Parts: sequence; C-alpha cells; structure tokens
Amino acid sequence: VAEMKARPGFAIAGLDWGPAASRELAARFSPQWLDSLSDFQHFLRTGFALYDVERYGDALAVFERLEAKLGGEPPLKGVGLIWQGHMLDLLGRRPEALVRYRTAADLGLTMTWMHSQYGLKYEISRYAGERLRTPFTRIENRQGD
Repeated sequence: VAEMKARPGFAIAGLDWGPAASRELAARFSPQWLDSLSDFQHFLRTGFALYDVERYGDALAVFERLEAKLGGEPPLKGVGLIWQGHMLDLLGRRPEALVRYRTAADLGLTMTWMHSQYGLKYEISRYAGERLRTPFTRIENRQGD
C-alpha cells in the first residue's frame, strides 16, 4: 500500500486544482516522477502546482517532458509549448520563450483551451502569437480550496 501511495499518479489523483492542493503536490514532487508520468492531466496538474508555488524551473521541466512524451498530438504539443514559454518568461529567459511561442503559433491550432483556475481561455496558436508580442505575466490560481 505504501508503495502504491508513493506513485506519482496516486499522489496526483484526487487532488483538486486549488492553491492548497498545489502546495501539497509541489511538496511531494520529485524530478524522478517525470520518468513515470504518462497522463496529460497528471503532467498539467504537476506543472501547475509547481507554477503556483513559483518553482518555475521545475515546472518548465514538467512542461518540456509533457511536450516530449505527448507532443505527437498537436493540441497537447501546443499547450506544452505555451506553458514552457510562460515559465521561460517568468525565469527572465525571453529569447527561449519566443522560440516556444513561435513553434506553438506555427502549428496553426484553432481549438480553444481553458485553465479555469487561472481564468485563462485561449485559442492555442493565436494565443501563442500574442505571447510573441507580449510576455506572459503571472496569473494567480483562483480556484477555491
């Protein structure tokens, strides 16, 4: 049972998307998780938890792995690239962020994506194009705990 509870998927499952859950998840996070995560929602939840606690370098690693593992599906690739760009902007690495945003914009994805805990709703490639002109600035998690 202890071994099962130590698995990343188990640690993530059942947590909501609010700030308290993000703090709990970020406290449990280990970089070794990146080898075992395979579910898009698990990648997002983990990356967002690290973002919420301002561990942008760790969040960047999660979003890079998301894109590497699941990037064969264009919408998932686009979302992964956008959030990589966000983390790079927050880390003060704007030239690298621009590369990620340009790649996402060039995918030509017109589907809409939403992250309700941040009040963020966007058309993937158009939003990436907007980030080419205007860097991302931090948005606080508005989800109730």
